[in-house]
Amino acid sequence: MSVSDKQPPISGASLMLGMMLALACCIAAAGVLLARRETETRRVRDRQAQHALANTLQAEARKLEEMYDGHLKSTGALLMQSMRDSESARQIAQNVEGIQRVSWLYWRSASPETHLSVGVPADPLLPEPTLQKEHSGLPRPRVILDAKMIFADAGGQSSGWIDEPGKPLMFYVQQLGAAVVLTIDRAAVETAMNRYFQTWLTQKFRTVEELGGPDAVQDSHGEMLRSVGQLPDIPPDVLAPVITRLGVWQVVSWDERTMRVIYHLPTLAGALALALLTAGCGIGMSMQQRRAALLAQQRVSFVNRVSHELRTPMTNILLNLDVIEESVPESATNRFGLVREEAGRLSRLIENVLTFSRQEEGRLKLNNAPCVPVDVVDGIVRQFEPALLR
Repeated sequence: MSVSDKQPPISGASLMLGMMLALACCIAAAGVLLARRETETRRVRDRQAQHALANTLQAEARKLEEMYDGHLKSTGALLMQSMRDSESARQIAQNVEGIQRVSWLYWRSASPETHLSVGVPADPLLPEPTLQKEHSGLPRPRVILDAKMIFADAGGQSSGWIDEPGKPLMFYVQQLGAAVVLTIDRAAVETAMNRYFQTWLTQKFRTVEELGGPDAVQDSHGEMLRSVGQLPDIPPDVLAPVITRLGVWQVVSWDERTMRVIYHLPTLAGALALALLTAGCGIGMSMQQRRAALLAQQRVSFVNRVSHELRTPMTNILLNLDVIEESVPESATNRFGLVREEAGRLSRLIENVLTFSRQEEGRLKLNNAPCVPVDVVDGIVRQFEPALLR
C-alpha cells in the first residue's frame, strides 16, 4: 500500500474551513489593493542653466547655418564655372555635406537644363528642378520652380533657399541669367550637425551636469545627444526648442518627483473586518460540522454495539427454543411457534439495525445478483404466514 493510500480523506469540515480561510485572505488582499494610494510630490527646479544652454545652442545652430550658407554660395559659384565638366563638378559638390543633386537652369535661353547626381542615387528618385512646365524626354519626377523668384535679378547675382511644402530642400545661386540649384539632403546635414553638437556639448553641458539632472539635449528624432541623471519615461516638464532650417533640437528637463504610498483607512478597516468575519464564520461552521459528525459517529457506534449485544442472546434464545420444542407436549407447540415467530421478528430488526449502521459508516456493500420473483414472494409469504393464520 502506498503512502497516499494510508492518508485519511479530507473531511467536509476541513474543506469548508480551508475555503473560508482562502476567501478571507482574498478579501483582505483585495482590501489592501483598493486602499492603496500613490501620491506624487513634484518639486520645480531652478533652470537658469538649462535656459542659458538653450540660448547658446540656438546661437551656435544659427552660426552653423550661416556657415553652411556661405559654403553653398561659394560652391554654387564654382559649379557655375564647371557646368561642362561633370567629374570636376561632382568633386566640388562632394566637398560639402548634404548635396544630393546639382542642376543648371537658364533664364530665357536655348541651353538645355542639366542635372548631375552626387553620391548614391536616392530611393525613391529625387524630383528634378525645372523651369519648364511642359514635360520633355523620358518620364521622371520633376518639381517646377518659380523662375521670377530665382531670376528676379537676372542681370546680377542672387542666392537663397527654396524651402516649400511638398518640395525637397534646395539652395540656388544665380549669375547673369544662369542658376545652379543644389538639392540638399536635410537629414544628412542634421546628422553632421548632431556629430558637431555632441563634441560641442562636452564643454557647454557641464553647467547642467553639475545640477545632477535629469536633463538632456535631443534631436528631432528623440535621440539623446547628451544627458545627465536617470531620464524618466514621461514627457519632459520643460522643453526649450532650438529650431533652424536644417534641423530641430530640444533642451529637455524634468522636475524632481517622489512617490509616497498611503492607505485609505476606512477601506482597509472595512476589508479587514469583513475578512475576519468570513474567517470566524468558517471556523464556527467547521466546528459545528465536526460536532455533528462526532455525534453521528457516536450514534452509529452506539447502535452498532447494542445490535451486536442483542444479536448473541437472540441466537442463543432461538437455539434453546429448538431444543425445548422437541421435549414439550403437542398442546404447547402453538405457543412455542408464537415465541419463535416473535424471536425471528426481533432478530430481523437487529439485522436491519446493523445494516443501517454499516450504511452510515459507509461500509455497506451492495452486490448485484439475479432476482427470481417467485422466490421473493415465497419468502415474504413464509415470513408473514404465522400472522396470517392467527
